Amino acid sequence: MPRPVLYHTLEEKLQARRLRNQQSYERRRDDYNARRRQRYHDKKKSQLKVIAEKEQKRFDVPMTVRSPEPRKGQVLEAAQHKPIPLDVTTKAVKQPKPKRSHVDLQIESEIERELSRAREHETRFKHLVRHSPLDFLTDLCNEFEDTRVIDAEAAQSCVYSHIGEFEKIQRDLSINEVGLVQFTGIWKELSEVRRIKRRVSEVIEYLIDIYEVALVEPTAVEQTLQRGRFLFQQQLM
Repeated sequence: MPRPVLYHTLEEKLQARRLRNQQSYERRRDDYNARRRQRYHDKKKSQLKVIAEKEQKRFDVPMTVRSPEPRKGQVLEAAQHKPIPLDVTTKAVKQPKPKRSHVDLQIESEIERELSRAREHETRFKHLVRHSPLDFLTDLCNEFEDTRVIDAEAAQSCVYSHIGEFEKIQRDLSINEVGLVQFTGIWKELSEVRRIKRRVSEVIEYLIDIYEVALVEPTAVEQTLQRGRFLFQQQLM
């Protein structure tokens, strides 16, 4: 006896296929995301390497070591051992400030320029996330669900466009990082640029996690948000 027919119309067959795909994705979701993140990071590493090689060529300022600033304890110790003049009425003679070379001034100007640009990129980043990555990503999921009812492809494109905007900021910060790496003694400035870049990279990773779910099954975005299974919900909440 033949197997009974379960689905009679094309719409029923498509609905059953979507359900099977969603169930299959839920079972293998962690494996899929791990492979996609690894491919993404490998691709980004190769891109950043090419950017670093290109940007290194346009800097012709020689490597120069900035003298480290004295620590607070060292300043106090030097003040304690400072000899006391015998004639307190004699005015102290001002020592002339050492003149800085043209190369030192050029290096300081270059460092300040790269740091200023990095701070401008941070302002762009804060404007995009509205000063709260958690609220921004939550609103994005809700906007995706509202748009999906009308046009699923448009909703997917919206998430993808946000990824492109943050990746542009990430590339600009990488250029600033390369511009600072050539100097030594600027760990404070370099750490600030890397801190900004790390925040941007985290938001990109959260957006990719949302985009992967939206590509496989657009209707699963709202369910995943309600269950709290998105990566940003697990790390920011």
